[in-house]
Amino acid sequence: MTVAIMDLGSVSGAAAAGLDFFDAEFDGDYEDGYTRTTEFDGHPAFVKVDNSGRYHHYEAVVMVAERFVVAIDASGRGLDENIIEDVLDEISLRRLARLAR
Repeated sequence: MTVAIMDLGSVSGAAAAGLDFFDAEFDGDYEDGYTRTTEFDGHPAFVKVDNSGRYHHYEAVVMVAERFVVAIDASGRGLDENIIEDVLDEISLRRLARLAR
């Protein structure tokens, strides 16, 4: 599993481009997974799930307060689909939003 938190505060153009990405709809269902645009705690997000084969792969990107990007990439056997929510529950998105002010 990899979890990264990136601060785009000094790169305002990149932050604006990132917000445009979240405005697009990438929803799709596949035989062994899906892609979704969604929200976590009111923050726009993109989630991709691949349950094909023995190893499952989960990705999520969350934009917090138009400044921070939280990226999660997890793969392995026996992972639960709730792993993204579980990881995000451990990260204080609310605290990141306060830091953006």
